[in-house]
Amino acid sequence: MVFEIRAIPATGWPRCTTLSVDGGETLELEGPFAQAALHLVASGTASGEVLRALIRGSGGPLVRAHLVGDSWQTSCEVPLGELLASEMPDDHWLHVTTTDSDGLVEVAPVRRSRGDADRFVTAGLKRANNEIVPISVALRPDTAKPVPLIPITAIATPLVTIVASPPTHGGPVLGPVTGAMRDRDSSAQGWYLPGWSWEAPGRGQVDPQVAPFSFRIRREGYTMDGRDGIVAVVRFRLSKQAPAGLDVSALRELPAQYRVQLAIPYRDESGEARIEYHASTRQEINQDELIVDFEVRDQWARMAYGALSTPGFQSAGAQLVVTATYSGWRLQRRRIVGEKIAVGLAGREELRPSLSMLAGARVNLKPIAHRVDISALLEVTKSELVWSQVTERLDSIEVLVDCAISGELYRMLDQGLDTALGCQPVFSLGQGEPRTHEVVDVTAASGRATILRSLTRPRRFLVVPATYCIGRYGPDVQDVAYQPSLLLHSTIDVDSPENIRCVIAAGLQMDVPGHLMAQVEAELAGVEGGPVVLESPWEAGLIPTVDWALPSATTVECLACDTGFQLIVSSDVPGFLTLQSLLRTAGVSGLATYTLPDGTEVTSQLRLALDRVVGPYPHGGIRLSANGSEVELRNELTRRVAVGELLHRGVKVASIDEILAPGDSTRVACSETTDLTVNSHVEPGSETLNEMRAYVEDLQLNLVLVATKEIPQGDSIDVVVTMRDDGARAEVSLNDSKRQADVTFTLPLTRYLADPQLDVTTSRGGLRLESFTWAVRTQGVLIPLSVPEERPVS
Repeated sequence: MVFEIRAIPATGWPRCTTLSVDGGETLELEGPFAQAALHLVASGTASGEVLRALIRGSGGPLVRAHLVGDSWQTSCEVPLGELLASEMPDDHWLHVTTTDSDGLVEVAPVRRSRGDADRFVTAGLKRANNEIVPISVALRPDTAKPVPLIPITAIATPLVTIVASPPTHGGPVLGPVTGAMRDRDSSAQGWYLPGWSWEAPGRGQVDPQVAPFSFRIRREGYTMDGRDGIVAVVRFRLSKQAPAGLDVSALRELPAQYRVQLAIPYRDESGEARIEYHASTRQEINQDELIVDFEVRDQWARMAYGALSTPGFQSAGAQLVVTATYSGWRLQRRRIVGEKIAVGLAGREELRPSLSMLAGARVNLKPIAHRVDISALLEVTKSELVWSQVTERLDSIEVLVDCAISGELYRMLDQGLDTALGCQPVFSLGQGEPRTHEVVDVTAASGRATILRSLTRPRRFLVVPATYCIGRYGPDVQDVAYQPSLLLHSTIDVDSPENIRCVIAAGLQMDVPGHLMAQVEAELAGVEGGPVVLESPWEAGLIPTVDWALPSATTVECLACDTGFQLIVSSDVPGFLTLQSLLRTAGVSGLATYTLPDGTEVTSQLRLALDRVVGPYPHGGIRLSANGSEVELRNELTRRVAVGELLHRGVKVASIDEILAPGDSTRVACSETTDLTVNSHVEPGSETLNEMRAYVEDLQLNLVLVATKEIPQGDSIDVVVTMRDDGARAEVSLNDSKRQADVTFTLPLTRYLADPQLDVTTSRGGLRLESFTWAVRTQGVLIPLSVPEERPVS
C-alpha cells in the first residue's frame, strides 16, 4: 500500500506522519509530498481474514495514521478492507495466481458477490494424491494432469488519492510541467501549464498604479511600546510565460488555480536564519497578468520593507513562491511480486501442511486450469490512467526593488496625503517620534488641569495643573501651619541706599484641590474599568523650563519640587516697589514648560499674587477628624470657608452646605472615615506680606536648603553648612515630613559682596552622602540637595 501525504483543510501540511498496519510495518514520514509504502504479508488464518476483508470491503487489519503539524495533531484508523474498497475498483486489489514451469500468469480476478454467478462456476477443492485439485478433475483423473493452485498476497498501490471509478473522458495526461502533455484522446490537442515571472521596475517607473511593484503603508493604532502601528500593502504584478523552449502555439493552456506566498527572511532569538511565509490577501488574473496583494503589519511590515528595499538586508532575499493546483489523468502502476507468496512449492513431496486446510474452501474460478512455470518468479507491473488532482510548486522568484533606484514606489498614506518614502531606517518605518502620552478629556479636570494617558504604562495618567499659585504650609509644620508660604526679607543700608536689597521667598502649589483630584481619579477608573494611578510632573520625572515676566532689576531663582515650585525673587528698592504693586494687583506671571519623552510640550502658568493662595493639599484650610461614625470639619484659616460636601474617593457621601468662620467646626454623620476629601471655597481677599528687616551693620544671610526628591519614610538626612572664610557652622536635619530648612549666617555686607563660599556636606546614619561648595552671591540662597535612591551600605 503506497500513501501520499496531503494537506488537511483548515490546518495545513503535517510536519510529521506515522503510518502503521496491524501485523505489518510502522513508518515515519517528514514534511509534505512524502510517500510511504506499507507491506503486509499474511499467512494461515490471518491470510483468510485479509481475503475476506477484501472481498466484503470491510473489516481486516487496522491501518493507523498519526499526523503532527506546527500547532496541531490528529490521529485516525480505518480497517484495511474499508480503505481499499473506497479507493479502487473491485478487481484491482486481489489476484490469484498459479505457478508452474512456464512463468507467472495472472488468473481469474476474485470479485465480491454481486449476483453475477452466471459468469463463473462454483468449484470445490479436494486434496488428491497430495495435490489440491478441483472436484471435477478429481472425479475424472484421466482428463488432465492436476494443476497446483496456490493463492498469493494481494498488493494495493494507490499512488494518489483519487475519485473512485471516475468516468472515462478526455483530458491531459499529466507529466512534467516544463513540457507538453498529451490528451487521453490521442486525436485531441495537447496541453501545457504556464509559469509566472516578475521583472523589477526600472529607474523612472514611478507610477505605483501601473508599475510591477508598489509598497504602501498607513498608520493604524499603536503598539505596546507606544509606537505607531503600521499596515503595509505590497503589490506585485506577475506576467504569464510558457515553459522555456516549448512551442505552445498548438497546445491548450491547462486550467489551474494559483497560490502566491511572500517569503520574508528573518533571524529568530537564537540568531538562526528562518523564513516566514505570508499568504496573499488578494489575487486577480487579468488576461496574461496576475496581480497579487499582501498585507503585513508592524514589525513584519518593517522586515518586508528591509528585505524588499535594501540589498543584503538578510543573508537571503525575499521571494515570491507560486504553486498551482490542477487536474488530469495520471499514469498509475501496480505491481504483483511473486516472491511475496506465502506458500510455495519446492517439489510435490514438500507440500506444506496448510494445503490440506484449503481442501474444504470454496472459491470462484474459471473452469479452465492454467499451467505455469515456477522456475523463475518475475515482477509483473500493470499500468492504468486515473483522474487526479495535483498541487505543485512552480516558481520561486527573487524580488528586490532597491529604494535608492525606485524610492517613489514606496509610499506613505497619512491624513489623506500620499508621499514617497524612499530609503528609511527600517525599524523606524512609519514612525514620527514614538508617542508616550496622549491627551484625554476628563470632565472633572476641565479648566484646572491637562490629563494625559501614558501609552507605555497602562492605567497611568499624568496630571499637569493649569496654574500654580502661592501655597500654604501643611498642618504638620509647627508655628506656621496653614499660613501662606511667603516671606519678604530686606537688607537696609542707611549710608548707601543703593545697596538695599529685597528678597521674596515663596512656595507655589498646584491650584487643583483634593476633591477634584479624587473626582478625576474616579472618572478615569470608570472609563478604564479598574484602578488608575495619577502622577504629577515631579513624580513622572519631568523637569520644566521656566520663564518669568519681571522688572529688569529683578533676579529670580525657581526650583521644581514635589509640592510644586520653590521661588526666590531678589530686587533693589525701585524694583521691589514695582514688584510689590504687582503682587497686590495682577501678580507676577511665569510659564513652566514640560517636554514629554515623545516631544509633546505641556505648559502650566506660575502665578505669584496675594489674592490667590491655595492649599494645603488635599483638604485646603479644613482639618478633617474622624470619630466613629462622625467626621469633624474645622476651619484653620483666618478667613471664612464655605463647605459644600464630603466625598469618598470622588463620590459624595454627605452634604454640609455651611459657612465656617475662622476657628469654627461642624460635625457630619458619615459611614466612611478614610479616603475623604471636602469641597470647600475660601472667602476672597488678599494676604499680607510679612517682612523681616536686617541692617547692613548686622546683615542676616538666610539660606534655604531643599531636598529635591522625597525622603523615604522614617529616614533622615543630616546637613552641615560651613562658612569657609570664618568657619561659622550651621546644622539641620531633613526627613520625610520636613524636606526644607532655613539656616542663617550673620556677616557684613562687604563679605556678602565678596561672594562668600559655603562648604555643604550631607550624611545619613553617619555615612557621608555628598559634599560640595556653594557660592552664595553667584549661585543664590536656594540650595538644592540630592537624595540617593538607596541607603548606603556600610
